Amino acid sequence: MTQAPSKLKPKILLADDSSIARDLLRADLKTALKQGGFADVDLAEAENGAQVIEKVTKENFDLLLLDFYLPVADAETVLRKIRSTASCSKLPVIVVSSDGSIAFRAKAAGANVFLRKPVLPGELVSTIKSLIDGTPVLNR
Repeated sequence: MTQAPSKLKPKILLADDSSIARDLLRADLKTALKQGGFADVDLAEAENGAQVIEKVTKENFDLLLLDFYLPVADAETVLRKIRSTASCSKLPVIVVSSDGSIAFRAKAAGANVFLRKPVLPGELVSTIKSLIDGTPVLNR
């Protein structure tokens, strides 16, 4: 489900099957978003595609940060499901992967933006701000 985003405290779902990657992204996100002008961030996490689908259809998020290769359901499957579900069809989604060759597949499935890992904190924050503010994200 989507809602009007809180500019000061966005609610973001972080989806990655690697707990190490989630730990790193969580720390980077909180620090970078605070430096980028957000008061705080409300982070929820998922470790597989089924959890992502369940959470976004039951909760209100401002943004989904989605690893492409997830167990149970990969990003293509997750994106097709949420884009066909009215309550979360407009949810901004950033797909991340170290495999740059899947950028087209991610965008074709419905990702707003594809970023290649490792993602630079400044790039991530500017992308999140643009998506939450509804402004165009260039070259991604």
